[in-house]
Amino acid sequence: MPPLPDPQPAPSPDPRRRHDASDALRVVLGGRRGRLLVLAAGGLVLHQVTEALVPVVIGRTVDAAIATSDPRALAACLGLLAALFLVLTAAWRLSFRLTARVFETSAHALRTRVVGHALRPLRRPRLPGEVLSVAGSDTQQVAGIVWVVGENAAAAAALLTAAVSLLVVSVPLGLGVLVVTPLALWAMHALSGPLERRSAREQEEVAAAGALATDTVTGLRALKGLGAEDEAGRRYATASRDALAAALRAARSRAGHRATSSLVGGLLLAAVVGAAAWMALEGRITVGELVAVVGLAQFVQWPLTGLAYLGAEAAGVRASLGRVRDWLAEPSADGPVVGAGADVPATAGASTRGGEDPEVAPWHVELDAVSTDVLRDVSWRSDRPGLVGVVTDDPAAAASLAGLLAGTEPVHRGAVRVGGHDVRALDALGRRARVLAVPHEPVLLDGSVHDNVAVVLPRAATDAATGTSDDPAGAVAAALAVAQVHDVAPGTPVGERGGALSGGQRQRVLLARALATRRPVVVLQEPTSALDAATELGVTEAVRAHRADLLTVVVTTSPVVLGTCDHVLLLDDGRLVARGTHRELLDHDGYREAVLA
Repeated sequence: MPPLPDPQPAPSPDPRRRHDASDALRVVLGGRRGRLLVLAAGGLVLHQVTEALVPVVIGRTVDAAIATSDPRALAACLGLLAALFLVLTAAWRLSFRLTARVFETSAHALRTRVVGHALRPLRRPRLPGEVLSVAGSDTQQVAGIVWVVGENAAAAAALLTAAVSLLVVSVPLGLGVLVVTPLALWAMHALSGPLERRSAREQEEVAAAGALATDTVTGLRALKGLGAEDEAGRRYATASRDALAAALRAARSRAGHRATSSLVGGLLLAAVVGAAAWMALEGRITVGELVAVVGLAQFVQWPLTGLAYLGAEAAGVRASLGRVRDWLAEPSADGPVVGAGADVPATAGASTRGGEDPEVAPWHVELDAVSTDVLRDVSWRSDRPGLVGVVTDDPAAAASLAGLLAGTEPVHRGAVRVGGHDVRALDALGRRARVLAVPHEPVLLDGSVHDNVAVVLPRAATDAATGTSDDPAGAVAAALAVAQVHDVAPGTPVGERGGALSGGQRQRVLLARALATRRPVVVLQEPTSALDAATELGVTEAVRAHRADLLTVVVTTSPVVLGTCDHVLLLDDGRLVARGTHRELLDHDGYREAVLA
């Protein structure tokens, strides 16, 4: 088997610094995406500037060409208009494509980071619905800042261009717009305060309702078994009503804010047009300049309203940014983790150093007077590889034992060693390369049977010198054969959470996924409970032969599996009370009651 990565010193109790908002923003705005966003914002600014110049050129056309009946001037003005429309169209298309690209790649990068953090052994596990809410709507909202940046930069440029153009036409008109516009923006921003608060509240309520819905559907089978469907439905109905009420309040605020913004913009438009008309009647400006002023006054309504709504947009981004930040700041149970995948393979070519004893086999496990919340002074060592059964009627004890070997269970007293190393002295990569502890209720991922097994294997790598390729297909086929997945083709879709397969098929595919890793130590919990006795015996014997040189620990009460094991441990009330073969332990009353009852 491949060499194991070097052990690393144990991390400090809390090695991770606290994440702030800049961490998530750096994913969106940093590096190449940041440069593309600057280019996209520049395109939007160019689009708005050229669009603001259109009424100016039209007014010039009226004065220089139409009023004088000059065909050459008319042709020149029309050519200039055509050039403006060509530039603004091209700038819009370019900026929209770039902004959309930055948005999608940023959202993907944030989702990857959030989901990668979810794959870490967190000190405070989160429910699937909460993970889905953060990885879905919140990352989209944070990535949406790229639209806010570009559109508001363009709106500011549009207002500045309009104000300068009005100054050229008439200094009083331009100064009036430069003075009134900031006051109007300040007033509309002050009115947006309630909208910001209600928008943030709406997001929180919708996220909570979505998370509850996801968790309810995920645990529907358990809820039915407990007869708690009505209570779950009542809780979701309450959460949904709260989300609806928050959404309606936010919608009313948005409608009121937009109406107020339109009113302010309309009043500004009327004031500018009225003043320009009065100046035209007095002969202080020409007809063409009046046309330019009216066009500019109509044009500034959109950027004025957009800038006034900036506070509400920023409120939504801040709310989601806070949830993403809090999620990424959630401490891990084991410090730094290399990569975010479901499995980290052993690093080929890694040397043994740092005091590793070459005489200790990588499958060697030693529990030295270990105590946890549920286990009491458990001592045991594996003298040889093979299949070891563990019998306990306490699911917490089984989970604690698996967590001990995986290094995720806190140890109150004693030591746990794998391959001669205290698991607490190994980093996450070292532990994952040595031990695979399969959860009691593992799930299948959406995809094919082959994909669900291959997900734990490193990607195929091609040697540039020889042209050879290390394709994991052989490992997948071997694992499926050992788990006796003969009645389902590797390309068969498993459906959501494996719903397209029977219970026995799901269990065998999950077993194949664990076997494909070829870890020195694998811990399985009731891996054959959904199989008939004949299939169970065939699968167990195949697993025993496949992993004859490695250690496989099976937590089970199945007499078929235990009869195949080389060694069996009996846990009672968190203590190791007996050990031996299945046949030897049948004389033990507690063992016989647990296995044959």
